Amino acid sequence: MKMLNVGCGTVYHPDWVNADLVPAASGIMRLDVTDSWPFEAETFDVVYSSHVLEHLYPEQASHFMSEARRVLRPGGTIRLAVPDLERIARGYLRSLAEARRRRNAEAEANYDWMVLELLDQMVRRCPGGKMAEFLFRWDLPNEPFILERIGLEAKRFFDEKDAFREVVRQIHIHRSGRPLAVFGAGSLGERIAGWLKEFGYDVDFFLDNDTTKHGERREGIPVLPPSHAHEAFVIVASSWRDEIRRQLLEMGLTEPDDFVCFFQTALPAGTTGSSQEAGFHGELHRWMYDSFSLSRLLERHGFEKIAACSAFSSRIPDFDKYELDVVNGKVRKPDSLFMEASKPANG
Repeated sequence: MKMLNVGCGTVYHPDWVNADLVPAASGIMRLDVTDSWPFEAETFDVVYSSHVLEHLYPEQASHFMSEARRVLRPGGTIRLAVPDLERIARGYLRSLAEARRRRNAEAEANYDWMVLELLDQMVRRCPGGKMAEFLFRWDLPNEPFILERIGLEAKRFFDEKDAFREVVRQIHIHRSGRPLAVFGAGSLGERIAGWLKEFGYDVDFFLDNDTTKHGERREGIPVLPPSHAHEAFVIVASSWRDEIRRQLLEMGLTEPDDFVCFFQTALPAGTTGSSQEAGFHGELHRWMYDSFSLSRLLERHGFEKIAACSAFSSRIPDFDKYELDVVNGKVRKPDSLFMEASKPANG
């Protein structure tokens, strides 16, 4: 079988032809789904796409369906996953009723989260939007609810908060009255400095290898050259973590007595799936679907045998072994509507 994964993002399998506007790895081809797809007609037995359609305007989604049908062989299968508008709407109404009834922190947090699921990715003005801010709250009373809603997407944020708590523990053990420095004067370093302040730790200075930043102030904190690392207990908070770690070891510092590395695992909400629109705009939702509207869209483009399914079921042979929708027995995006359809056997 020949299978196409459209808008694969960071979720792909070598048995498939994997394509995305911004390829995340070598071997992934570049594909803008709003243009003509660079494949001959009737090339593939399967077209799969997860969390791409909602990033397209309706007319672009119509083009997507036309191209998917064109490249499928007669009898071929299309499998789509999108955020489930009906499930989100029902969850919002339930959480609204519960918040009115209970008025406690957990019920109100559940309500706030469901409002974000409905609106944030349609109106946000910065990467991650209000969803990321919510997930990074230290007083979050409803982590189990959010994990049930969006699964692995949330777990990355929660793991990052656990990693930061380990940084705080190492500061408490090893700092010994020294100044506190964050190596990395970028957005991550600034975020870590803000978190440290919430925990009662003031960062004395940033360190950075970029000489153009030396002498600047970030959030009122001066940026100094790496040579000042000997003066402080250092938290490495940078995407260049491994290189900086080697640099500090070569300078004679030891880990964790003199420095600790922050292990970032989270990405802004919306960036772990498809990157069909480059940069921040790839996070925005331009339309939403329920089982009725998605079924009607497939029907209008000549597909048949249209049916909703689960993350664990598929008419695609051995689909589970590719771990595109389910990873280690857990649904990657539990908020999804999964739907499959077939191109008529007569073409």
